Formats: sequence, structure tokens, C-alpha cells
Amino acid sequence: MFASLISGHKKTLQVKTYNPKHTCGRVWVNRLVNCSWLAMVYLDEFRINPTCSVSELMERVRKDFNIKVSPSQLYRVRKKALTKLRGSVTE
Repeated sequence: MFASLISGHKKTLQVKTYNPKHTCGRVWVNRLVNCSWLAMVYLDEFRINPTCSVSELMERVRKDFNIKVSPSQLYRVRKKALTKLRGSVTE
């Protein structure tokens, strides 16, 4: 889609060209999805099932957000969530 600002209006756009078919590829990696965010999102999941495997979690993240997350990142997610639930040794 190509659009431009309408003269005299600061927040109004006029669509010049629209092509409903797109050729851009699918993005499977999102840099904003980090360990802390995933641990917060799936905290209740770990509260219900603290023995959830990394492969189960990987499938759940893929199904929920349609992104790929590495197994090492999911190990860190699991560790953070369980530490938050159980508390750390120093606490």
C-alpha cells in the first residue's frame, strides 16, 4: 500500500495504490520475545505444571505466538519462572 498525507491535514492519509497480494516473507523470530517476558507469560502454566518439559513449552509458544524460540532460551525461561515461584536460595 502506498499512501501520502492530505494537504492541510496532519493526521489524515490518502491511499494512492493498494495491492492486496503481498510477497513479503513470514518472520519467525521476534527480538522482543525474551526470557523474562516469556517467564511472566507462562508463570501460571509453571504453577500448574512445574515439570513441563522444554519441548512442550516450545510447542506451546509456537502455537500461541507463532514464533520460533531456541531450546536454550526456553531452559532459561523455565529456570526464571521456577525461581520466581519457589524463590531463590538467597531469599
